[in-house]
Amino acid sequence: MLSRVIANRAEYGEFESRLALFSNAIGHPSRVAIILAIVAKNNLVEGEMLQIEGLDKTQVQKHLSELQRAGFIDGRIVGLKRSYSVNLDAIAEFVVLFKKFKIKLAQAKTN
Repeated sequence: MLSRVIANRAEYGEFESRLALFSNAIGHPSRVAIILAIVAKNNLVEGEMLQIEGLDKTQVQKHLSELQRAGFIDGRIVGLKRSYSVNLDAIAEFVVLFKKFKIKLAQAKTN
């Protein structure tokens, strides 16, 4: 049965799709660092993110794009700069989905 589910991706539902989207977006240490930096200052402009150790402009833009695609951050133009804030509703949804995933793992283990 497992091979059938894996082989037929059309069977993936909203739960699997959303959890995978969120997990991919949060699955890089730099993205976690970016989210934490934004939360620490309430919002952050793109240039300030270059102060995060190990990130250059290209990397920052790539990571911001992934975080925005998942809905974890919102960007808006402020003057000549783009300011980012964390979408706490999306973070909360990820937490709920991950808890459901944990429950599904426990259920699968007992079956």
